[in-house]
Amino acid sequence: MLTFPTLTSAGPSVNADDHVADGTAVWTTVGYAVAGIVVLASVVFTMGTALVVGIVGAVIGYFTHKRVFARLKGSHLQVNQHQLSELFACAQEFSSRLGLSHVPEIYVVESSELNAVAVKVFARKAVLLTDDVLWGALHVQSPQVLRFLIAHELAHHALGHTSFVRGSVASTFRPLGRLDELSADRVALQLVGDRDVAYEGLMLLTVGPQLLPYVNRTALMQQVMEVGEDSRSKRSEGGLTHPLILRRLFELRNVSRVG
Repeated sequence: MLTFPTLTSAGPSVNADDHVADGTAVWTTVGYAVAGIVVLASVVFTMGTALVVGIVGAVIGYFTHKRVFARLKGSHLQVNQHQLSELFACAQEFSSRLGLSHVPEIYVVESSELNAVAVKVFARKAVLLTDDVLWGALHVQSPQVLRFLIAHELAHHALGHTSFVRGSVASTFRPLGRLDELSADRVALQLVGDRDVAYEGLMLLTVGPQLLPYVNRTALMQQVMEVGEDSRSKRSEGGLTHPLILRRLFELRNVSRVG
């Protein structure tokens, strides 16, 4: 009989705001300022119509958000104390250490991508894990990488990245969105308290579970250093929603304090 690994491990509280990536404050200010100007201009040039449309849209969204979660629950496996309970216990631990008021709803969705995402609709928060990323994490040498993956998504909630306004600004200003990913990585590293586990989590997303056992870690970290020290790597991210994975590894390598 297959057993799910134990993922809980006691640790100190983590203030997510203490681990925000450098440059985030500047891009946040720029993003909100530009967004405010655009909204104000829209209201002025449409003689208030844009404001009315926005209010109507918010009201409609409020009354339909329950339907969104009903569809999630009706189509995907929900993780709780009775279903994949070890994963749920891990989410409980991290949510408590991050100071979240409650554990976001967690669902396993069918997809061929190695991915996870944090979402929020009004006050309801959720984490979506694809079945492939869950299967992959369970079939590598250290299934503890699941701790890093769930910690990363919960970090987005703790940092406020999943609010409608912040999410909209970050999706428009891609540099801010990429910095948010680096911030979530930093918070997740503090939660798992193990740099190697964090590395394995990102390496899993790089090559997948089938090839991960064959990866020469020393050679990979040399490649990570080359990517991180090459200014063209960062410039090549223009238009991407996420930083290059090897640059994410480079940034984690440079975090001086863990735990």
